Amino acid sequence: MFYYYRVFIRTDYDYLENKSGKRFLIGPE
Repeated sequence: MFYYYRVFIRTDYDYLENKSGKRFLIGPE
C-alpha cells in the first residue's frame, strides 16, 4: 500500500516536471 502510494506520488511529480519541459523520468509502461 505504502509502496504504491510512493509510486503514485512520484509518477505525478514526474508528470508535472515533464509538463514544465525538464525531463521525462518514468516512461509510459
